[in-house]
Amino acid sequence: MIKLNLETARKEFYRYIKLQIVGLTYKKAEKIDLMNQKFIHTMHVLQDGTEVVRQLHLDESFEKLAQIALLDHDIGRFAQVRMTGNFNDHELSLWADHGELGGDILANGLIKKQIPDTRIFDRLIINVVRRHVSARANSLDLNAILYSGLLECCDAYLIYGMETEKAKTMVENFMTQVI
Repeated sequence: MIKLNLETARKEFYRYIKLQIVGLTYKKAEKIDLMNQKFIHTMHVLQDGTEVVRQLHLDESFEKLAQIALLDHDIGRFAQVRMTGNFNDHELSLWADHGELGGDILANGLIKKQIPDTRIFDRLIINVVRRHVSARANSLDLNAILYSGLLECCDAYLIYGMETEKAKTMVENFMTQVI
């Protein structure tokens, strides 16, 4: 059995964010404030998403992979703020949105640091992060669709203020439709 360590993933996530802050000069305080907002959002998505997954009584490997995807879902936002100073996806000239940017960040080495012992989950997590904004399900395999649906439900209920029980119902409904 392959061990997935959320603490290793979290440590590398923190290291990446610190690299986005180092060397900021132009509008430094505003950019750091936006990054702090996104960090807090990410920690809530991780915490509440983990609770939803646990309530669904899914296996441990699904839970760990979901936690890493939940942690990384907005990783592109930190680079986006560094580059543009805002969360407007339309200003990302080389990427369709922050999910695509996040997928590239993971593919360019971050995922290997977060999960150092195996490469078998890389594509899954990268695709989930890459597609979580627009949910282009036709370009994903079944596992990626499940994780993307979970991530979107958890992200949406935080953004729109839904309760954990409602998010759990959303995930269950989504999984029932897919499976």
